[in-house]
Amino acid sequence: MTAIENAMPVDDLAAELEELWVEYLPLTLRRIAVIRDAANTRGSVGADMETVRLTAHALVGALGLYGLSDAASIARTVEHHVAAGRRDADLLASAADDLEALVRRPLTLSPT
Repeated sequence: MTAIENAMPVDDLAAELEELWVEYLPLTLRRIAVIRDAANTRGSVGADMETVRLTAHALVGALGLYGLSDAASIARTVEHHVAAGRRDADLLASAADDLEALVRRPLTLSPT
């Protein structure tokens, strides 16, 4: 049998990814909370901006994996702003709100 013949049917794969997303969502929301917490401290010394950058970076990869490109793009913006030394609390708060809204939507996976 070839690899294609052994491949999981697309509908089964989509169902598996949706199940994984349900398991991953709480971690995603905790990561978004890290960004929100940094916004609430107004990017002050109390906010560990390197942790915010690393958290945003982790979100970029994970959200992209699940096809959430809009959310991944927002996380990438946070990552780049923080990496550039910007402590824009309004940007962080807006990003956290947008990310949470996007990840709470039902996950829709379709074959390409």
